[in-house]
Amino acid sequence: MDKVENEELIMVKENEMPPKKRVYATIREDLVEWMDQEIEKLRFASRSHAIEYALAKLKEGKEHKGQSFLLGKAPILFFVV
Repeated sequence: MDKVENEELIMVKENEMPPKKRVYATIREDLVEWMDQEIEKLRFASRSHAIEYALAKLKEGKEHKGQSFLLGKAPILFFVV
């Protein structure tokens, strides 16, 4: 695949993604450390990618099971700006 084909492929993928909104989150320190380790292993591209992946999987599971989820003792807080 030459450079032009790669750029076209990237543009197509970007156009397929839904719009994103910036949020700020307060997350347990151990989860942030784990997330950073997974980023170093190249499992995720960034913290945003890791959080988005986790939320998508949680949503997918809830839609399939029709249940609500409580994650641990302390909730993860998100603030939309």
